[in-house]
Amino acid sequence: MNYILMKSFLRAIVVVYFLFAGILLANTPTYVSVGVFQQEQRIFYNVDDGLPSNDIRDIAATEDGTVFAATAKGLAVFIGDEWSVVEQMEHVDVWMLAAKGNELAVFGGTEKDQIVAGGKIYLLNRDWLDQTITLPARVKVPVSRNDLSFRNNIMLGTTDDIILLERRYGNIYKKSSKGSKFTPNTRPVVLHIPATEIRQITVTGAGKTYAATDSALLSFSSLQEGWSPVLPRNGQHSWGLHDARGVTIDAFGRLWFASTQGIGYYDEGWHLFTGHDGLPYNDFTMMAPGNTGDMWFGTRKGAVHFDGENWEYRQGKRWLPDDHVRSITVTPNGDAWFATANGVGIIQHRPLSLAEKAQWYEDEIDRYHRRTPYEFVLEVHMEEPGIKRNWKQHDSDNDGLWTSMYGAGECFAYAANGDIQSKKRAKKAFDAMKFLGDVTQGNQYSPPQGFVARTVLPTSGPDPNIGRIKRDLHKKETDDAMWKIYEPRWPKSTDGKWYYKTDTSSDELDGHYF
Repeated sequence: MNYILMKSFLRAIVVVYFLFAGILLANTPTYVSVGVFQQEQRIFYNVDDGLPSNDIRDIAATEDGTVFAATAKGLAVFIGDEWSVVEQMEHVDVWMLAAKGNELAVFGGTEKDQIVAGGKIYLLNRDWLDQTITLPARVKVPVSRNDLSFRNNIMLGTTDDIILLERRYGNIYKKSSKGSKFTPNTRPVVLHIPATEIRQITVTGAGKTYAATDSALLSFSSLQEGWSPVLPRNGQHSWGLHDARGVTIDAFGRLWFASTQGIGYYDEGWHLFTGHDGLPYNDFTMMAPGNTGDMWFGTRKGAVHFDGENWEYRQGKRWLPDDHVRSITVTPNGDAWFATANGVGIIQHRPLSLAEKAQWYEDEIDRYHRRTPYEFVLEVHMEEPGIKRNWKQHDSDNDGLWTSMYGAGECFAYAANGDIQSKKRAKKAFDAMKFLGDVTQGNQYSPPQGFVARTVLPTSGPDPNIGRIKRDLHKKETDDAMWKIYEPRWPKSTDGKWYYKTDTSSDELDGHYF
C-alpha cells in the first residue's frame, strides 16, 4: 500500500473513531417512539410435533379454524396447539380434503400405480366422523394431481371425468326417477368434462362450477349446457389457458385462476398478470384464497402471495418445510398453512415492536454468532438447512466488514434507546476491529500500521498453512487463473496465540473502516 493511500486510511480511522466516540459518550440520546407492527414469521411441524407422517398430501381448515392434514397414516387434526390423529381415521390412507363450514370431506383409499379404484369419502362434523360413502370400484381416482371440492355438493376428479355427489337434507344422496333414495356409491353423477387431468375445482355461491384442467379453464352450469372454456381477455392479453393449474373464488366472490401464462381475476372485466407485472414464478400446483381478497399460490418452487398490488415470494427453509407446495389453506385469523412432503408449514403475522424484534436478533447473535473472545459477528453453518442445532463457527474473509456493520448498528441502537447494553456491544465490536490491526504488528511480516488482517484463527486449532500452497496451486490451475499464490498468507502473531490472514482486499478495508 502506498503512503498516500495509507494516509487516507488513517484519516478514515480518525473520523470513524470520533463518530463512535461521539455516539458512545452521548448522555442525551434522542428517542423515537415506534408502535407495534405485524411481523411475518413461519412455523414448521413434523412427526416430532405429533404428525403421523411428514408426507402431507393435502391440508384444509374448517370455519372454526381447525386444521386437518391428509397423510398415509391417517387424518391429522391440529387443536389447542397439538397434532393428533382423528379417532376412527387412524388407519385410513388419506389423499384429499375439502372443507365447508365446520364440515370436512375426506377422500381415502388404497393406491396402486397412483390410482385409487373406488375408495371412500368420509364426512366429518368438526373432528367427528359422521358418514362414510363407498365409491364404486369402477370409479378410478388419480392421486398425483387431482382435487376434491365440497360446497353444497361434493365433486371429485377421476381419471377421465368429474363425478358429482348431490347433497340434500344434510346427507348425500340422489333421488331416482321412482322417488326412492339411494346413496351415491351406486350412482354418482358423471359430468362429462372434456379433459383428462383435473387440477382444481371450485364452485361459486350461485352454484356455477369451474375446473382448472390440462386442456383449459372450464365452466359448468348444468348437464344440459355442459362445459365451456373460459377465455380471459384484457387489452392486448387474450389467453386460451391450455394448461390451467388452479381456480378458486376469493373473499369478495371474484373468480381467480392460475396458469402457465400467468394469473388473473374477474371483477367487471379481466385483470391479468404475468412476470412482466411482477409475478415471481409460474409453475403452479394450486391456489387458495385469503380473507381480505388476497390470494396464495402454491408452486413447485415456493409460494406466492398477492394482495392485488404487492407480490411476495416465499421460498426455501426460511419460509417452507419443502419448496414443492402441494396444498394451501388459510384460517379465519389469516394464517396460511402449507402441505409439503416434509411436514406442515405456517406463515403468520404476530404483533411485534422494533425493540422486541431487535432483542430476538440479539439473542440469536449471542447464541450462535460470536467467534473468539473478541466476538467477531458473522454467519455460522448448520448441519441441516433450517435446523438450528449442531452449528459450526468459522472464519471469514470479511470478519471486519460484518463486525463493523454490527458495531455501527449498536451505535444507532444506543442513540435511539440509550440502553447501556447497546453501548457495551458497540465498544466490544470496536475493540474487535482494533484487534485486527494490532494483531499484525511486532513481527517480521508486519505491514504498515493501519493495514488490518482479514481474519484470525487461534493457534490452538488446525494450522491453516498446512497444505495451503498445494491447494492454492490447484485452485489456480482448475478454477481461477488470477488466484494469488504467495507467502506468508497466515503468519503467527507476536504472542504466538493467533494466525492472521494477510491478503486483505480493498473492499474489506472499506468495510473495516466503515
